[in-house]
Amino acid sequence: MAPEVLRRALGSITTVVRGRTENLFSNDELDDLVGPLVQALAAAGPGQDVELLSTARRHGNFLSTPYGVTARLFVGEEGLNLIVHDARLDFFHAYRATKVLPRFQYGSRAQAGPSAVASPQGRARRADWLVFSLQSAVAAPAAVAEPAVAPGPAAAADPAGRRDERFFEEQAQRLRGLQRLREQGLITEEEFQRKRREILQLL
Repeated sequence: MAPEVLRRALGSITTVVRGRTENLFSNDELDDLVGPLVQALAAAGPGQDVELLSTARRHGNFLSTPYGVTARLFVGEEGLNLIVHDARLDFFHAYRATKVLPRFQYGSRAQAGPSAVASPQGRARRADWLVFSLQSAVAAPAAVAEPAVAPGPAAAADPAGRRDERFFEEQAQRLRGLQRLREQGLITEEEFQRKRREILQLL
């Protein structure tokens, strides 16, 4: 499966959170997921599924709580199948308190899970189960909707596209806040370096 086909399919999926429609995956999340998923699907034998757990801070704020997506993927005669069990799994606070990961569930072919997902590119077999035709996915438009979030610091630019001083000060504040979180042990070194790279890429 071509990476752009998988990205297009996953990027088209939405779910409803507290009455608001959101993309199931963020664009940054898809950057990290698509390559490994393509490899895993290619390596899966007949009747084998790929189990997915992806966690991200999904609301445009590196201080926000991470939520998980758990799902099962497999390729069948009809195309790419995705069964979502948790669209927004709140596991982080329990894990921080106990250092024990929960027992994740990845979606079941036999029994519907608690989540509902939708996609204009996929056909719904159940509320939690979408099927994407690989042929139609190739021809589908490449645009992926961005989650509806408040404009972030990157929006601070003048009409000519030049970023103003306020933009750079906001990035400096984000970096200082990120360093404090690392020093207080609230985020790992890996999380610190990843978010630091993301901020520096905006400059």
